[in-house]
Amino acid sequence: MNKIKFFFRNLGNNVKRFFINLYRRSYGMDDINKGLIILYFAISIINIFLKNNIVYYASSIFFIIFIIRYFSSNKVARVEENRAYRKVIKYLKLKWQYRKTHRIYICKNCKQLIRLPKGQGKIESTCPTCGRKEIHRT
Repeated sequence: MNKIKFFFRNLGNNVKRFFINLYRRSYGMDDINKGLIILYFAISIINIFLKNNIVYYASSIFFIIFIIRYFSSNKVARVEENRAYRKVIKYLKLKWQYRKTHRIYICKNCKQLIRLPKGQGKIESTCPTCGRKEIHRT
């Protein structure tokens, strides 16, 4: 009987310690997690009107990936994923911003973004970072 009382008396402290340790070693929020949670809410709102199981499962998958990344203790891998995600988003934003006047290319040597004017035919471009010369169609 004494052990049961001790268990229930310390249950609150044990749960509190569990959550403190869980958050201490977790990765937390980053750009990918923000994108995942926005996708989850957007697809969930769409599912309210469509009431489709496939849409429901898609939103659930995004939420599960969000939870796994949020509570992950492998911080090095999450930082690398976030860095790659930011590069892709930066490339897509530049491509969208200059879609009418320029073409965006990536240097094969140093991965620097190169912006060239559209409608000039074949242009030999020089990378400003590494100096590599390439021929691009614009």
